[in-house]
Amino acid sequence: MEELFDEDAVSAEDRRAEQEALRQERAEREAERARRERVWAARYPAEWAEWTRVRLLLNGPIPFGDDPFDFPDFLMEVGRRPSARHVVTRPDEAQPYQPGNLVWAAPAAEPPKSPYLNAEQAAAYLGVAKQTVYNNRPHIPSLPGFRTLMFDPKVLDELRASARFKSLRLGKSGPRKTTS
Repeated sequence: MEELFDEDAVSAEDRRAEQEALRQERAEREAERARRERVWAARYPAEWAEWTRVRLLLNGPIPFGDDPFDFPDFLMEVGRRPSARHVVTRPDEAQPYQPGNLVWAAPAAEPPKSPYLNAEQAAAYLGVAKQTVYNNRPHIPSLPGFRTLMFDPKVLDELRASARFKSLRLGKSGPRKTTS
């Protein structure tokens, strides 16, 4: 019976030593990985920043041959960043972010046009100062659900055609006439 106990004790001791060796090995791998990431970030700061953004869009570890798709593979695939405006996108939007579907692309020069006008555009549309639009916003319907005031040009046309438009002092006033 004592002999069995000693074997169990040795076995448990061996397991602890093996687990400690595995923890040590994992810690060394993680330290080496952190060192490599610091080097990559220092040598290729723009590409590294984009890699950290795109890495989140990749579906888990992407197999690339026998090794997972990592920063050196990413850099070989897309190359150096052409300019600060370029971001990595997918040429084939139907496919996920994956090796073979990553390229540098400059964002569109203009954001898509909205059919609605912000306060500054509404003021220009009505021919008044922007502050006038803000001061009279209870009388000018704006679109709900937007963070900034947004106005429908059709509603502004209706407002301009109404008698209220003139009574709200929305028109640009000329010099004041003084009576002597």
